[in-house]
Amino acid sequence: MAVGFVDLMAHARLVVGRQGGGCCGLVLEHPSVSRAHAVFQHHRNGSLFLRDLGSTHGTKRNKRAVPPGTFEQVRETFPCGKCAFGAC
Repeated sequence: MAVGFVDLMAHARLVVGRQGGGCCGLVLEHPSVSRAHAVFQHHRNGSLFLRDLGSTHGTKRNKRAVPPGTFEQVRETFPCGKCAFGAC
């Protein structure tokens, strides 16, 4: 279920997680989302990457698990590419 959209191009680095107070740029208030769950990060060449930050319930992109600690390039155009954080 989509609950909103964030312009990833407006951020060089965007942390997704449950913790507010400036730690996370995108706060998702759900018990299966870790305090600092994942990060979207732009490479200097303009490519966009997604990295799971060792979250408890994992991160999925297009229904496929993103291995913790690895940078996975996001090639599709949003909103067609879907990411899920936590137990989905």
